[in-house]
Amino acid sequence: MESQAKLRLTVACATALALICISEADAANAGGTKPRFTKAVAFDVSRPVREIAPPRVRKTTDEMKEVRPDRGPTVTDAGHAGDGALDAATRAVITEAIGAPLVSFEGLSNNDNFALYGGRVNPPDPVGDVGPSHYVEMVNLALPSTTSRALC
Repeated sequence: MESQAKLRLTVACATALALICISEADAANAGGTKPRFTKAVAFDVSRPVREIAPPRVRKTTDEMKEVRPDRGPTVTDAGHAGDGALDAATRAVITEAIGAPLVSFEGLSNNDNFALYGGRVNPPDPVGDVGPSHYVEMVNLALPSTTSRALC
């Protein structure tokens, strides 16, 4: 019996010593800093829920209402009159100043969305941007396989 008591005492001392060593190692690793506590600056208290008004419930009716706005008078189509700023003489001057394009390519269309993804997206929303030597285009989900096309 006496040997069991000595053994228990030895195990208890070893455990206590190990815990002390571990806590000292943790303090050394943490730089010896301790948590810092501050006092609260402000508190806010809301009203009890029983005092807050419930949201208004909309009354539903079975009658149909017209929601389309009045579009005003209709305009009769007079056909395309052309752009006076771009008559033939002006177009020739602009083409001479800018020059003809060096490269031409067919861009993307909304049908490419159908071919790639099995459906069309309406409206097609084509977008593009020109860089010093590239043009990047996109039509909804469709991008060209090269992502951009060289202009030079």
